[in-house]
Parts: sequence; structure tokens; C-alpha cells
Amino acid sequence: MPNNRASERRLSVDEEDGSSSLRVDFHTDWGRGPGIHHANTEFYVQEGSLTYGDRTIGKGAYLYLPKWVPTEALRIAEGTKVLHYREY
Repeated sequence: MPNNRASERRLSVDEEDGSSSLRVDFHTDWGRGPGIHHANTEFYVQEGSLTYGDRTIGKGAYLYLPKWVPTEALRIAEGTKVLHYREY
């Protein structure tokens, strides 16, 4: 995927453990392969869409990926805006 370009605005960060809440705007299509998250990870789609494995979700949808559980590939469409939370 070209450049995987996105920008983020930090809404909050826990200085002790690194947990955070972010607003992420995707300026290009973005993606990553399957893997394992080292934190409980949440996505709330404000605009656009994301595809997790073979399931595509859009505006107003929520995705939760627990830590230490194998995850599927994640693709996020250009123009998508998400709230992204990580809790360690």
C-alpha cells in the first residue's frame, strides 16, 4: 500500500504504562498483516471504513482486539477517521 500515511492527534496518554487514546486520520490506504497486539486495542470508525480479515465495517462501527490474541490483517481506507484506544 502506498506510503501508509496517517496523522494522529493524541487525546490522552497514561505516562506510567503508555495507554493512549488517539484520533487518527488516514491520508492513504493503510494496512498491516496478521499479528498479535501487546495492548487491548479498540477502533471506533468516525468516517470511512476498515476491513478486519474479511469483515468490512463503516461509520459508527466498533472493533475490539484483545491483547495477546492473534489478529487478522487490518486494512483502512483512504479518508477514514477513527478513534483509536490502546490499554496496556
